[in-house]
Amino acid sequence: MRRVLGIRAVPEGFYWAVVEGSADAPIRSASDRVIFPASYTEPAALSWCRERLHHLIDSYKPLLVAVRFPEAFAKAASTDSARRRNRVEGVLLEGANARGLAVHTAAMATMSKNLGVKSAKLLLTDKSLRGLDWSGQNDNAKEAIMVAVCGLEG
Repeated sequence: MRRVLGIRAVPEGFYWAVVEGSADAPIRSASDRVIFPASYTEPAALSWCRERLHHLIDSYKPLLVAVRFPEAFAKAASTDSARRRNRVEGVLLEGANARGLAVHTAAMATMSKNLGVKSAKLLLTDKSLRGLDWSGQNDNAKEAIMVAVCGLEG
């Protein structure tokens, strides 16, 4: 069975979801968020982030890591927060590659195309994604799930 680790980076850590099965009938095995310890400097937090990613990879053994990228035209792309998120994404990409995994990235437009919908962003208001219940999840958690489902294609 195909298993994908989906990730949505945020400036203070990342949201993750392990999804398996098929893109038409995904099953969420696990999901949570990783938030950096408040006392860590940014370099220490990024190193800790990599270690947490490796723990997830070793625990769930995905075949692929899928990372949700920001849109190229994002309004806040030049803010300190956006730059911190980009550094977290870089560590996650490198960390997955260091474990020998294939890595796919997708912005919202790519996810829309992969899911065959006009707007993946509109799916965030639904209570489920292709039968997978995601009610009670915030948008960042839903995006981690969604990018993982996109990774189930192929």
